[in-house]
Amino acid sequence: MVGLFRTLNVADLALRAQSVALQTVSHNVANANTEGYHRQRVELSTTLPQDLGFAQVGTGVQVERIRRIVDLALEASVRVSISNQTSLEEQSQALDEIEAIFNEFTEADLSSQLQTFFGAVEDLATNPESAGTRTSLVNEGKILADRISFVAARLNETRSELDQSIRTLVDEANQRLEQIANLNRQIVLAENGGLDLNAANDLRDQRDRLIEEVAGFVEIRVREDAVGAATVSAGGELLVFGGRYFPLTTETRADRNVEITDVRIDGGILLPAKGGRLEGLLEARDGILVEFIDSMDEFARDLIFEFNKIHTEGRGLERFRQITSEAGVVAENFFTVPLATNGTVTTGGSTIQLTDSNLPALGIGDDFFKGLDILVSSGANDGQRRRIVAYDDTNGTLTFDSDFDEEFTAGDTFQITSLPFEIQNGSFEIKAINQSNGTETTFNIDVDEDGLGGPGTDDDLDDIIAAINAGFGAFVGAPLAASRTTDGKLSIDIRSTNFTFAFGTDTSNFLAAIGLNTFFTGSGSLSIGIRAAVEANVNLVAAARSNLAGDGTNALALAQLSEQRVAAGGLRTLDESVNAILSSLGTQAAGARNLLENQNVLTANLLTQRESVSGVNLDEEGTALIKFQRAFQASARVVRVIDELLATLINSL
Repeated sequence: MVGLFRTLNVADLALRAQSVALQTVSHNVANANTEGYHRQRVELSTTLPQDLGFAQVGTGVQVERIRRIVDLALEASVRVSISNQTSLEEQSQALDEIEAIFNEFTEADLSSQLQTFFGAVEDLATNPESAGTRTSLVNEGKILADRISFVAARLNETRSELDQSIRTLVDEANQRLEQIANLNRQIVLAENGGLDLNAANDLRDQRDRLIEEVAGFVEIRVREDAVGAATVSAGGELLVFGGRYFPLTTETRADRNVEITDVRIDGGILLPAKGGRLEGLLEARDGILVEFIDSMDEFARDLIFEFNKIHTEGRGLERFRQITSEAGVVAENFFTVPLATNGTVTTGGSTIQLTDSNLPALGIGDDFFKGLDILVSSGANDGQRRRIVAYDDTNGTLTFDSDFDEEFTAGDTFQITSLPFEIQNGSFEIKAINQSNGTETTFNIDVDEDGLGGPGTDDDLDDIIAAINAGFGAFVGAPLAASRTTDGKLSIDIRSTNFTFAFGTDTSNFLAAIGLNTFFTGSGSLSIGIRAAVEANVNLVAAARSNLAGDGTNALALAQLSEQRVAAGGLRTLDESVNAILSSLGTQAAGARNLLENQNVLTANLLTQRESVSGVNLDEEGTALIKFQRAFQASARVVRVIDELLATLINSL
């Protein structure tokens, strides 16, 4: 009788084990479409046998564990691939958006409009006194300027949108990191502090799914400790450790006319952004967008400065009696500062400051340059501009309001100025025109910018004003021909009905830099426009270089500018500069799409491999269901047989 009861116990254990197996199969089938679910498998083992002395007899079956089918190496590969994929997605999408910005104008792209503009300049050279030709040039110039500023504004807006996406991503990442830390605590508790390691299958699936989502944000490394808690790190910096997470924080700073966000770990070090959406967004925001913003800015600066340099040396159908410059010369702490002070970096190694050990020899005092701009003219930061917020006269250190893109190195050259463009040692001409007989008298105004710098050595605006008044002003008999406005601009007003004036040759670039007799206004792609006086009066378009009727020599010089290599440091024409931007955009966009397509295939292959290992196969589960069903039925039959035998035995007693 004892043996029958033991056999009944074996059947009972079998029923229990097959029931667990059936429930596990049912759980797999129910979660066949659950994202992040890994199929589970019951592992059965025999119970300890009974020793009969002459032999050992089995005592049944037991559930050893319910194992989650997972390949950890494959999971790590999937995470890395997803990180690369999401990074490329963000970069490719940004390039697509940039292409859309440049293709906004269906009737003519930027290159075509530039050619149309110079075509209008050629027409002016042929018909310099035609009001219609002059109006057409001003209109085409305005269309060109508007398109340049539109593209620049949209690029900056796109950069701001990417920055907003970064802030949103940080919030999403923090939610996941907090959930991972919470699941770590639950898993450790469910697995009895590591005694039942890998038992909390469903909790582990939830955690793995969240970890994979974080991998889509930034490339991470995952390591599990002895009690089952997952440690998550990025670039060697902890994001989750046990039941604690280290939230990502944001810090804003100004860069190229927009506020951008730096991502830090718990307010400390910068998050190492390798892989994931964060890398893609940062590369798009601070790499791709900045490249095209800077390229457009460089093109616009070249167009404005080079066109204005020629325009300032010419004259329109009407001469001047009064004119005020577009730009001014004024510093924060000193009203009179040099027009420009040239310098050379002696100690670099920083993006926020530089040292020129020659500056203290000027003896100008601390913060003399505060409020002026530094315009870099060579080195890795060539063409970039920042505001000076501090100057230390003891060692010649200049500190800026925001970082330059690269660290300075010894030998980099720069100019300190408040003018939008670089000036040089030279001179410019003012021509007094007698209204009675048309005779002209030329006055040469020296601009002393020989690089020695300092008050009394390099010219400041008051020196230029004094020179104009000493020569030109004295000749026309006006008490004050030139003066400084309250905002530091240069105003010339002869206050005489007998004379008008025009400008001539300028070897210093002073006229174009300060904005006298210019065609374009502004200093870059965002600020470019047509000078208001020219737009209001097309007779001020400087097509001539003399008072002779039909003189279009200056317009011809302006037209020839389109064929000259004045852009990109003298390497390209203006048209080639635009085409280089568009060519780079097309190449990068096509390359990004190809890389993304290849990465999508790689990720899809890895996901397929993972599905074959960890996914639920309904056919396999159906087979397992039948197998465990038969085992359960057989075990139930054993119970029935034992029941009949026990009844027979009891009835026979």
